[in-house]
Amino acid sequence: MKRLGAVATCCRYRVRLGPSRSATWLTIDRGVGTVTPHKEIDWGANAMTKSDLIQRLAEANPHLYHRDAEVIIAVIFDEIAAALTRGERIELRGFGAFTVKKRAARSGRNPATGESVSVSEKHHTYFRASKQLRDRLNRDEAAATDPAARRDHHPTFA
Repeated sequence: MKRLGAVATCCRYRVRLGPSRSATWLTIDRGVGTVTPHKEIDWGANAMTKSDLIQRLAEANPHLYHRDAEVIIAVIFDEIAAALTRGERIELRGFGAFTVKKRAARSGRNPATGESVSVSEKHHTYFRASKQLRDRLNRDEAAATDPAARRDHHPTFA
């Protein structure tokens, strides 16, 4: 359950019901005893999770055990996270680049009370897709309508 915040003496939680790809969300107010249904959220049939990535890696490389594929993916993600933590830029040729951007400290407002609050400096990750990836995404859309638009620009995406 994901905590949404406190309302007076009760707590709000958001609960997902159903499979991981598509779900109905409910907001539960403890203390008040109300349950509010929300519209169904469709995560899309094309969404790939970490476990899906591990499964595809294991299937594409039959000489690897599933646990080895898990370790490989975990190491890659850990190294990317460690490099980003150090403030380094990660470039994966033909895919894109991850960078860390800094948001300066600023003065903000509490929307509930209108009170001025200070917001501390924060860092967030930023991903920029490579030209090859953007071309591939756009080529695939164009190929759906125009077969002549389908060309292989890069051997990685053949």
